Amino acid sequence: MTQDENLGDHRGLATNQQPESTDQPDHHQVQHANHHTDDHHHELRSPSSLVVRRVLARYRLRQPGRVLVVFDGLDELFDGKDRETVTHQITGFAARYPGARVLVTSRHVGYQRGAFDTAGFGHYMLQDLDREQIAVFAQRWYRIACPGSAADAGRLKDRLLAAIDGTRAVRDLAGNPLLLTILAVIGRRRELPRDRCSVYEHAVTVLAVLIANATKLGLVKMAEACGVPYDVLAWTQEWYVREETLREANTVIVNHHHRLDLARVFGGGTMSSSDGQRFPVRGKSLTARAMNIHFADQGLST
Repeated sequence: MTQDENLGDHRGLATNQQPESTDQPDHHQVQHANHHTDDHHHELRSPSSLVVRRVLARYRLRQPGRVLVVFDGLDELFDGKDRETVTHQITGFAARYPGARVLVTSRHVGYQRGAFDTAGFGHYMLQDLDREQIAVFAQRWYRIACPGSAADAGRLKDRLLAAIDGTRAVRDLAGNPLLLTILAVIGRRRELPRDRCSVYEHAVTVLAVLIANATKLGLVKMAEACGVPYDVLAWTQEWYVREETLREANTVIVNHHHRLDLARVFGGGTMSSSDGQRFPVRGKSLTARAMNIHFADQGLST
């Protein structure tokens, strides 16, 4: 990551402002908030508990280095006026809470750095993966994808790296972690095509299937949205996306989130206060349907 270069896919912005010491809650409020945090793990539902959380959040925001606030995907506000409004809201938030670290991400398209420059933000660009990082990724990915068969993992890794080194169309995609993952998925079943058009066609099809599963959109609606025929999407899902890998991927992601310090603030993981509890179930019923965003097969949501 380098400072003050042209933008790549995403840019991180961080303030270096100093904290202020005014407008803190009184000692009784802080003690009361910390009591609820320690004893009840924030599994609080009464209106008074919301006030406690708000007081505690504001208190921590004003303490230097206690909070990192991330505003992800500023470029996803397509309307220029909306993006400008939110930009000023972000810089205003940073000015109000100078003790908090603020990170903003955006793609190059539509990004305007003027307001962030004025507010004292630094500008950084995420670099593409280099050849060594790509090789490490390929080795680890195929080692997990081919458990119990080191020979197959090594052969598939070498085939992927050979395609990256020998074809510019593949090499142009491989620096992006998401696209490199898609190339690895394709490379597990077949040799990667060497012409740019075929590489992009396969990558888009696999990505469309993954998004259709992750968002519960489904293959029919995805075919209507992206223009890729349904039968192509269905074949791709049958060939590349397996139930056991989806299940294992969900488990890895959930376990990783559970280990994060922030996740512990919201409880022990056995209770849900968001949009219902979900349970994997086998077979079909009136109350169960496919929920690929949470499970690899049928699920029940309360």
